[in-house]
This record gives sequence, C-alpha cells and structure tokens, in this order.
Amino acid sequence: MEPCCDIFAKFGGDLAPFYDNNGWLVFVRPKQVTLGASVLISRRHIESLADLTSEELLALGDAVKQIEARLSKAFHFQKINYLMLMMQDSHVHFHVIPRYSSTIEFGGISWPDSAWPKAPDMSKVVDEPNAVHVVHEALR
Repeated sequence: MEPCCDIFAKFGGDLAPFYDNNGWLVFVRPKQVTLGASVLISRRHIESLADLTSEELLALGDAVKQIEARLSKAFHFQKINYLMLMMQDSHVHFHVIPRYSSTIEFGGISWPDSAWPKAPDMSKVVDEPNAVHVVHEALR
C-alpha cells in the first residue's frame, strides 16, 4: 500500500484487512450498515476507475470472489450491493453492503437491513460498540 490520503486509516482503523491481494485491501466497514458491511480499497491511490491497470482489474475480480465467498459463508446474505460513490474520499474504493430481507441475529447483536429491498440507507448503522470486532472475527 502506498502512502497517500487517509482512506486506509479511515476505514481500516486498528483492524487489519480481512483480505489483501496485490491490488486491493478489504476492511470491515467501521459503521456497519448491515451485517458484514465492508470497504474494498485500491492499494494504489487513483481517483478514477478508468486508471486501474489490467493487473489491478484482474485482482479486483479475485477480491470480489473472496469477499462474496467469505460473507456468504459467515452470514448467508441474500443480495450484495457494491457502491462506488467517492463523494468524500476520492481514492478508488467500493462500499460492499450485504443485504438481508429480515433482521439477522449474530454475535448477540440484532442486525436490521432497514432499507430492504431498496438501496441501502448509509445513514442507519448498527450502534453496538462491539459490532466491527464481531464481524472482523467472523471473516478472518
């Protein structure tokens, strides 16, 4: 990972990525919108998807396969959304939001998907101090 903006500190915090390849890092999202919400971040600081190299695009495909396999095994999501908004952080990254038609009970926490079946509501997060650690442990 090359030094650049603060995106790795913002989304990684004190936890290691749960997936890491030569192009991408995947962290548990600090604000859990739904159970398993994650952030897929380009290792290289680029500000446009069009600037990815062929190798980084191949690595993106591998990262997506790993993310979906791990999230499916751990939490059995029904659908998955990849959001690339980049309005606040210009570094190429995707918010990965697993979707559930009903509230999930996991790790002693209730995990609603309040916007199902519409687009995820990024302003509604699970307000449990242990939520990120519960998810991180399940995905390692």
